[in-house]
Amino acid sequence: MAGRRSLRKIQWGRESTAGTNVAATYIFRGVGTIKDDFKVDRVSQDVGIVGGTDEVNNPMKGGTLAISQTPAAFETFLHILEASVKVATPAQDGAGTDYIYTYALPTTAGATTKTYSIESGDDTGAEEMSYCFVKDWTLSGNGRTAYQLQANWQGREVTTTTFTGALTLPTVNYMNFGMSTFFIDVIGGTYGSTIKASTLRGINIKFASGTQAKDTADGRLDFSFAQGTDYVLTGTFEFEHDSIALANKVDWRAMTARKIQLKIVGSTAFATPGTTYSVPTCLFNLPIRWSNFEKIGEANGNDIVTGSFISAYNTTVGAAASVILAVELAVVP
Repeated sequence: MAGRRSLRKIQWGRESTAGTNVAATYIFRGVGTIKDDFKVDRVSQDVGIVGGTDEVNNPMKGGTLAISQTPAAFETFLHILEASVKVATPAQDGAGTDYIYTYALPTTAGATTKTYSIESGDDTGAEEMSYCFVKDWTLSGNGRTAYQLQANWQGREVTTTTFTGALTLPTVNYMNFGMSTFFIDVIGGTYGSTIKASTLRGINIKFASGTQAKDTADGRLDFSFAQGTDYVLTGTFEFEHDSIALANKVDWRAMTARKIQLKIVGSTAFATPGTTYSVPTCLFNLPIRWSNFEKIGEANGNDIVTGSFISAYNTTVGAAASVILAVELAVVP
């Protein structure tokens, strides 16, 4: 029988040693399938045969997993950050049942990320790959919808497998655009001090990790190891064309740096509130400079405008961007 679309799944486990396959421990609530990048090259030879022969060679192996746009959840976003930004050490939020994970983007030294073993397939068969890392991810949101998360994973050779069994589907809390608040402050000020209400219409944040697969002569056809280079954090904010948008356009023309905080909260209270947080929370703390503003557009009779930004190390702040997550997980599952 053919595999059933409804019986597809993606599950993964966090590797103790990069590249050493582990059993899956977590079912990912999202959409995607593994692509086998096994390469077959036809060999061209002068052997006196019209049309040549069917001689082929396999010079490389590897795989990728593109996570399609999926409603973002606080708990699953942890895994994407661990595999792209750094491994965070959770800190309990006072006496609360929540734990705070801080993902500060590296500045003077490269960060250590977590690699994964990933299983994917359906009821007919499954495939797996090890040494998986996230090359890039995008978080976007607007209107009366959940934030959408998209991510691209890369891994080593794809092989057939059977799914790790007896896993429990995790409970997650979704990140909804309407539960966001937006702050803009002077670069020497404090994140989250000055709220900008009734102006932000849409968000698109993209992080390219800079992690690259490295190929060396070491007796294998997939990559030898992965190493990070320079990350790139960019994005866009869509505004109502109001006084706040006009002020941001002034900052763009003056090339003025600002501190932006995007705060996203969940609706399910923690069993025991923490000192700082009482519901699932995601904070983006971004030192930014505007790189462009588009011409005025229109939506439902209102004028709108979209600004593009870059976020990197700022000397006044003395740091680059960070992402903070507060969730009821003592460890990343």
